[in-house]
Amino acid sequence: MIGAHAAARTGAGAVWGEMMNHPHEWGRGIGGFGKRLASGFGTHAVSTSIEYGVGHVLHEERSKHRSADPHFIPRFKSALGNTFLVYHRGSNKRHPAVGRMSGIVGGALISRAWQPASAATLGAGIGSAGMTVGIDFGMNMAREYMPRHHGRRRVAE
Repeated sequence: MIGAHAAARTGAGAVWGEMMNHPHEWGRGIGGFGKRLASGFGTHAVSTSIEYGVGHVLHEERSKHRSADPHFIPRFKSALGNTFLVYHRGSNKRHPAVGRMSGIVGGALISRAWQPASAATLGAGIGSAGMTVGIDFGMNMAREYMPRHHGRRRVAE
């Protein structure tokens, strides 16, 4: 829930919101950016709590498995699968990522409670959830092409 990935993603969302001045009621500048950042962290906390809770009950594993094939189509399929599918503990079969999708949709809709009027609609919440799924897919595609790390390097003493 807390870490570099969450901070980077939330910060990037706040920067994007500042650039687009969305929601416009929050204005620009440090005050508007602060509201966007706080909203992003709040949404992340709600989403992650729902995802972990539902995923735990359904025995979903959060790990993502990269394709070993260097070609585009297998990597695309792997990124798509990592977006919408998960393994259950003790199973080698993939199932719909109910926890992840519940968290995304729940966080997007619940966050409407603290949004200004222009962004507090059901449509805005659904749009936010759709964008989050798209961003997750994009991040999974990027992960497919990142160098693989085989453990941490030891630092010489």
